[in-house]
Amino acid sequence: MPKAFPLLSLVLALFSGTPARPQASASCILIQETTVVDGTGAPGRVASVRVCGDRISAVGSLRPQDGDNVVLGRGLVLAPGFIDTHSHHDGGFAKDRTVFAAISQGITTTVIGQDGGSNFP
Repeated sequence: MPKAFPLLSLVLALFSGTPARPQASASCILIQETTVVDGTGAPGRVASVRVCGDRISAVGSLRPQDGDNVVLGRGLVLAPGFIDTHSHHDGGFAKDRTVFAAISQGITTTVIGQDGGSNFP
């Protein structure tokens, strides 16, 4: 793998539970030829990932199906969300509800209050 590579992060629990069965009316996204890092410690592997609704429905060598929105992920990495274990984002949520700084880094979970202070009771 290259020393530095772009990061494509979806706010999804990658490989959690039973794969969803897409419904005929479900809008699916097919991310093709991306490096999948699944969080298990295994090396990244090139694969395609189909997301239907809010579930990952398939991972592997996949071809587009009718209704798929296709995204070419070549050169990008698809990974589960990252946890920021020491964050002060609680102060910024009121100013920026999109938390763009965190989301753009792939952070989906933040831990706050570990310094002992809190704006909340």
